[in-house]
Amino acid sequence: MGEAAAAVMVSRENYRYLTSVTCKDLDFHEGIRLSSGRSRSFAKRYLEMLVEAVEAAMNQVGLTARDVDWAMPHLANAMLWDRFCRASGVPNDRVVLDLLASEGHTYGTDALKPLRTADDSGCLKEGDRCVVIAIGQGYYIQVDVVEVVAGA
Repeated sequence: MGEAAAAVMVSRENYRYLTSVTCKDLDFHEGIRLSSGRSRSFAKRYLEMLVEAVEAAMNQVGLTARDVDWAMPHLANAMLWDRFCRASGVPNDRVVLDLLASEGHTYGTDALKPLRTADDSGCLKEGDRCVVIAIGQGYYIQVDVVEVVAGA
């Protein structure tokens, strides 16, 4: 895990912003201080809320989670993203985890770094819809949907 600060400008030339969804559930605000029973409840609800947030964002643009072309995730846990894929229908090979092993979790930049990595590698194509997913401790989830435009 690393510390990071971010100031980001997403160029209008590369992406078209479509929508955002923010979810929060303050019921688990204790974070790592949760009891073992509450930790199990947290793990179940965490995944449900993550899938709900992605579904809600995609629904706002007339689509479902199965229509996600690329997921740009919070880079804290590969097992979470495997479980997310099974629960949401987003294919595992569409979750950009390339930086997880080399850089890991960096507050503030997690979801943006995979977007940049995918863009730089040339795997993003015009019309692709990307969900950019940020997760904060205590159940704060932010999902943005962007579409790749010509010239990206």
